[in-house]
Amino acid sequence: MPSKLLDRPNLLWDSCPDALLLAEANSGQVVDANPQAERLFGRSREELCLLNQAQLHPADHHNAVKTDFSIASRGSKSRFVDDFILRSDGTHVPVEIRTSPSYS
Repeated sequence: MPSKLLDRPNLLWDSCPDALLLAEANSGQVVDANPQAERLFGRSREELCLLNQAQLHPADHHNAVKTDFSIASRGSKSRFVDDFILRSDGTHVPVEIRTSPSYS
């Protein structure tokens, strides 16, 4: 198969104009981030992958974020949540978060 076809999912992931994070459903551990997420959070992909998704939000939002993530990981459809993320410099940024279940 031509290598261009094999790279298509990575091309879509890398060129998406939105910040994308992939997190493990049970733990919330970030397992991948696209370049736009790196820019939004002010962190490298490697740094993001060391964090739990709740750590990407202000401390006073952790419980609500964990609850939302838990509900989303058990669901069968997408959810939209308005919240704030925490950049590496401490800045709070308002965002709309779309959660989608992933099937393997």
